[in-house]
Amino acid sequence: MSHPSPPTGSAPRPGASSRAGKKRSMLSRGRRVIAPLAIVAVVALVWIAVGASGGEQEGVQGTPAEIGVTAFVVEARSIPFAPSYIGRTEASQTVEIRARVRGFLNERLFREGSTVGSTDELFKIDRRPFEAEVAVGKARISAAEAKLDRAYRQLERYRELFEKDAATSTELEEWETEYLTALADVELFRAELVKSELDLSYTTIKSPIDGVIGRSLRDVGSFVDDGANSLLAVVEQVDPIYVTFSMSERELLRWRSLRTSGRITGPERDDVSVQTRLSDGDTHPHEGRLSFVDVAVDRSTSTVTLRATVPNPDRTLRPGQSVGIRMLGFERVGVLIVPKGAVLQTPTTASVYVIDQDGTVHARAVDLGEWHEDGWIIESGLSEGEVIAVDNLLRLRPGSPVNVTGRHRLGDPETEQQTGRIG
Repeated sequence: MSHPSPPTGSAPRPGASSRAGKKRSMLSRGRRVIAPLAIVAVVALVWIAVGASGGEQEGVQGTPAEIGVTAFVVEARSIPFAPSYIGRTEASQTVEIRARVRGFLNERLFREGSTVGSTDELFKIDRRPFEAEVAVGKARISAAEAKLDRAYRQLERYRELFEKDAATSTELEEWETEYLTALADVELFRAELVKSELDLSYTTIKSPIDGVIGRSLRDVGSFVDDGANSLLAVVEQVDPIYVTFSMSERELLRWRSLRTSGRITGPERDDVSVQTRLSDGDTHPHEGRLSFVDVAVDRSTSTVTLRATVPNPDRTLRPGQSVGIRMLGFERVGVLIVPKGAVLQTPTTASVYVIDQDGTVHARAVDLGEWHEDGWIIESGLSEGEVIAVDNLLRLRPGSPVNVTGRHRLGDPETEQQTGRIG
């Protein structure tokens, strides 16, 4: 009797399947035990952390712990007040050099972009036609004077004859008319000669002011006239130079209010000095003067135009530059300034933490003015003598107790360490 041959692969040993099942069962029970233990451990860590935090926030008797802060006592001060603006330079005088007669340009006598002086010759127009007109005018005067002389002698002769009844009144009147006509001709030709000589002088074109001349707008050989083709060049006076800037209507009213109330002191308008700063940060070496304040407010921008006159002997400033300008000599009186770090700001409000007499803090909304050195000017919201916190502001809440660990003074590189309450 034949037996079936065993399979080619290895067969599992008896009992191997049961042992594998037991192993899987033990691993499963291990996981079920480890998971609760891990949860317990996490809860314990959280409890410890909460306990530690609570221990930091609570004192021995369960009250909140004091937070160490640096304090600042608000004091009224007098500070320099130098409002700054953005201005634009412009020439103090701008003169267009134009031809006043017709003719061809014969010469250009300057270098474009150079400095020219008053009465310096700039252009020359062909003189010959105008010299001829002058000569003709002189000849006409000579002829007219000869006729005038003859008419005068004839008039005198007929007056004598008329007195002797040797001439009629009509004849006398005719020579009187001849004489007056000749006299009028002489005066007319003399006036025409003056005009011709004036036109001749216009053929040499001079600069009327000291300044800087731009490029030539007509080349030598061009035909120019006293109409559309008359503009030849432009001369600008840059010493002194003007700096024009604007002040908003709101700022102008605020300035007037501060000045009237005595919170700003300083010179009168005609004595206000200005300092000019270039776009690269350099300061112009010459102080100027406020020379013009417009009487009207621009309707489109609600601003008032002001202008300063600034010495510019070295031509450091050129027309068209954007510059900063500061008005000097003013002082703000009784100003409250707090450190910048003491102010909490949101897009709509600003506030500080005021330290009360009982050693707690409360938030106080304030109105901010300008920056001054390392502090904010407070327009309203604080009073002189109040004490505010300077640091640890994010840990503070209204009613938080604080412990003053130092005093802050504006301008000091370091705060003065002084532990204790301010009360």
